[in-house]
This record gives sequence, C-alpha cells and structure tokens, in this order.
Amino acid sequence: MKAKTKTKTMLRRRLTVFALALATLSPLAARAQEIGDTGSPEGFVREVYKPYERRAAPRDFTLRDGVPIFSKRFRALVLKDRAQAGGEIGLIEGDPLCQCQDVVTFRVTKVHVGGDDRIALVDVSYRNGGDSGTLKLVLANGDYGWLIDDITTADVPSYRTILKSQLR
Repeated sequence: MKAKTKTKTMLRRRLTVFALALATLSPLAARAQEIGDTGSPEGFVREVYKPYERRAAPRDFTLRDGVPIFSKRFRALVLKDRAQAGGEIGLIEGDPLCQCQDVVTFRVTKVHVGGDDRIALVDVSYRNGGDSGTLKLVLANGDYGWLIDDITTADVPSYRTILKSQLR
C-alpha cells in the first residue's frame, strides 16, 4: 500500500513540475512566435527594427523581449565571440543591425525582399542621424517563423562566415 501512495506522490510532483515548466515557457514561445511569425519577412524585419526607431536599441541585439531573433547557429557564433572577447570588443565591434555604436534617430527607409518561403534575402536601407546605409539580412524560416541567419554589408560579406573562420 505504501508503494502505491509513494508512486502517486512522485507522479503528482512530476506533473506539477511539468505544469510549472510549461507555464513558464509558454509566454516565451508565444512571444517568439509573435516576433518571428509576422507572416512575411518584411513584417519580421520591421518588428526587429521597432526598438531602434524608438531610440531604444536593445542591449543584446540578438534578442527581442528575451526571445532570440537570430538562428541558433548564428546566435551561437555571436555568443562565442562575446565569451572569447572576455568583456572586451570582439570581432563584432558594434550592433550589426544598425551598423552603429549608438542609435541617434534611426529610421528604416526601405525594405526589399527576395528569396522564397524558406530563405529570404532582405535589403534594409536605413538612416541613423546623418549617416545612412544598406545591409542585407539573410532570414531562415523555422519552427517559430523568420530568424536572422546572417548579415552582410558593403564591408562585411558575411558576419557568420567571418565568425566561423576566426573564432577558436
């Protein structure tokens, strides 16, 4: 009889832990879906740049509200760069999404989307203060919608390739 009671108690504890874990993860999954699954690559890009346009550039450019906006493989390289830099400036010297150290008055001026329903190539033209430029985001469509899989600029043909080749 004691064994049955003990088994029921253990089962209840496991179910409680599982329910708590699910309740904790559900808002993150919902937010990830809200950010990444905006229906289109352009919608995703515009969502990514909203904080910049409000002059509130995120402290971690790979996240929005605690949810990754970079693919797992690209984010892993960025985090490895940070770890190896040990608090100093790593291979990525600023925020690659705005090509800046500081956001002054940032505006996305044009978004042009190419690609297909799995991989999108998005040209983003922007103005930040008196500076302007264009960069290309390579987006991958995954379980939670669109995620940034690479960034290219006139000076950096592929952030992901540079990080991959230069990190130990």
